[in-house]
Formats: sequence, structure tokens, C-alpha cells
Amino acid sequence: MKAEEYLEGILKGAFERELEVSENVARTLPFFTASLAVVVPLYGYVSGRLPPFSFSLLSITLYGLLAVGAACGVMILWNLFLMVRVREYRIPPRETAQVEWMKALQAYFEAQGLTPATVDKKVTEELRDRMIAEYAASAEHNRKADAPKLRARASGVFFFVIMLAIAFAMIGIIFVSQRLPTPLAKDASHVAAQGAAKNGRAATTPAAAEAAGAPTGSEVSRCASGEHCGRSGSQVTDVDKPGATTPVAPATPVAPASSPPPPPAHQLLKKSEDGGGPPIKGR
Repeated sequence: MKAEEYLEGILKGAFERELEVSENVARTLPFFTASLAVVVPLYGYVSGRLPPFSFSLLSITLYGLLAVGAACGVMILWNLFLMVRVREYRIPPRETAQVEWMKALQAYFEAQGLTPATVDKKVTEELRDRMIAEYAASAEHNRKADAPKLRARASGVFFFVIMLAIAFAMIGIIFVSQRLPTPLAKDASHVAAQGAAKNGRAATTPAAAEAAGAPTGSEVSRCASGEHCGRSGSQVTDVDKPGATTPVAPATPVAPASSPPPPPAHQLLKKSEDGGGPPIKGR
């Protein structure tokens, strides 16, 4: 095998590989489309369960992750645009132009009075040298055109993995936070318990005092001298005798509470209704 034939085979293979790379990039577009169709509903599910924004650690973490995930989605769309953007590729001359050039070479060498075998040999050498140069230049040009597409595909996959990981991380954080007792719920329960105990201590009635054994005006007895006496044996006045009217002391007003008792903690019900490659321009 001659050196020209060997070199022609290598360069022709390189040229075909670069064209195949461009087609492979175009074939990955359905993968990105299907991936976005899976990730976007996950973010819709998460956004419907986000707590109201506040300056708490949970709220800032969730909304920060949501912002990073949205930025990754924008980067994926941008890389998709870079992948499908029309680029210029170089290919060998048109077939009809090569046929016309071959005939022109034959006429040129025949005009020099060469034998037919010599003319055919020289025409073949000229055609081979020309195609070797075309394959080499086209392979290098197309490799440069494919490099941005390959970088865009790799970047798109990278941002997709990050976006998917953030979605699952947010789902996990929300799942755990909904099943852990929050400090706010504990504080509200503690305040409600204190208010109930305070109200219980303030609720004292005359019936309770009578059950404790306090003497009343009707419970009297007679002393040895014939006078009415109390339970302790001391003499009592006429007002303490049976049938006498006992003056009633004015009731001591109960001081109003400084603030109303706290209401019970509310509950949270979270509900959810839920082509080929770019055109090739030849020269």
C-alpha cells in the first residue's frame, strides 16, 4: 500500500467521525426533553408545599434551593440552544464539480502528448492529492464546529443532575420538617397550659369553702350560761342566733386578668390538587 492510500484512508475516517459526532449530539435532544418532562413536575410538587416565606432557617433554605434549581433550568435551556444552533461545516467539493475537474485534467494531459496510461495515472494522483487535502481541512474545520456542541451537551447533563438532586433534596426537607415538632407549636401549648392552670386557681366558690369546713351563721349551740355559743364555745351575738339576719360582707372584686388567655394552637392542612442535526452548509 502506498503512503498516499494509507493517508487517504486515515483522513477520510477522521472526516466521517466528525460528521458522526454532530449527528450524535442531535440524537441526545430527546433525552433532554424527556428529562425536563420529569423534573418540571417535581418542582411543581415542591412549590405547592413550600411554607410562607420568612427569615427562618427552613424557609431560607427551601427558597434558596428553589432559586438554584430555577437557575439550573435556565442553564439547561441555554445549552440546548447552543446544541441546536446552526453551525457551518466543511465538506469536499460537489461531485459534479469533481467530474468536470477530472475531465479537464484528462484533456490537459492528453494535450501534452502523453500516453493514455500515463494520463490516467497523473489524473488519479491529482484527484487523490486533492481529496487528501480536502479531508484533512474538512476534519479540522468540523472538529472546531463540534467542540461547542460537545461542551454544551456535557454542561446540560451537569446542570440536569444538579437540578434533579435539588428537587429530591427539597422533597426530603419538606417531608422531614412536616413530621418533626416545631418550637412554635411547643411554645403555644406551654402558654395554653399555664393559662388553664391560672384560671383553675382563681375559680373558688362558696360551696368549696363550705366543703372545707368553714362555720356559717346557722351552726350555733348553747353555752352553760344559756347563751348561744359558736362551735368553739365562745358567746355569740344576737345576730348569730337562729332566725337572726346575718350581715353579708361585700364580695371582694376579682382583679381582671392583664391579658386574655391564649387561644389554642391552630393546625396546618396542606393540600395539593394536584432535529437531526443542524443544516450543513457546504462550500
